[in-house]
Amino acid sequence: MSEQLQFPDTPGASPVPDPHLNSMSVSSLVQLSRCPKQFYWTVMNPLPRRASGAARLGHDIHRWIETRSIGQCALDDPEEPLDHAPDGNGVSAPEPEQSGHAMPEEQKLKRAWQTSRYSGLIPRFTEHAFVMALPSGLLVRGRIDAVYAHEDGTWELVDYKTGFEPDRADACARLQLAIYSLAAQEIWKVDPRRLKLTYFYLSTGRADPIPATELTTNLADLTAMFGRVQDGRFEARPGTVCRSCDFLRFCDAGRRQVRATAPNGD
Repeated sequence: MSEQLQFPDTPGASPVPDPHLNSMSVSSLVQLSRCPKQFYWTVMNPLPRRASGAARLGHDIHRWIETRSIGQCALDDPEEPLDHAPDGNGVSAPEPEQSGHAMPEEQKLKRAWQTSRYSGLIPRFTEHAFVMALPSGLLVRGRIDAVYAHEDGTWELVDYKTGFEPDRADACARLQLAIYSLAAQEIWKVDPRRLKLTYFYLSTGRADPIPATELTTNLADLTAMFGRVQDGRFEARPGTVCRSCDFLRFCDAGRRQVRATAPNGD
């Protein structure tokens, strides 16, 4: 039976342009940057994906934080669904056990927020949606977990992560915050010298603030990423995320990566 199953591979020629790709979410751009082939199988030619308890947990935790943050939500925000797929850094949270009660992992994540400085701050906005137009007319959509206006006149954009912290060598780890930084500067005209972006890792309780001036991604970089899609360039880019990729069984490069990095080469 398995020999009869055929799965679509990355096409050799450019695909027919898809109108909806004139607009992409921040998470899609991060996925495209990390592994174009995974992006292809998620967005361009979707393959079945396994149900993820980690994704449900992430969504529930974000909602729980939102209801306790007393932020403002604009009624005219773009109708963009909450996007908490395997965190922006590509590192999924542990799978929670199935139960009608809060499990230890869920309690741990909630406790990390409750004991953090953010639980005592009132955000200016929570789950704040935005649409950023690139010079070429392409659109980037996103949603920021929390926006804080501090008393010293600085701004802080926070993204809560329920998954594990990424590898320090992961060049894509900062891309999500870099796009948020661009949105703050382009849409709300925030001075980058008065802006910082923070990943708060609930699994460890660690905040990782980054000054906007250290994030170098620009509008031309994002435009080039759209160009990759239009050109049909969807090569595999093996890395640490291969082990948790839903499409590993279809990806020779990913399986080689997993075997090469397994303990004792197993």
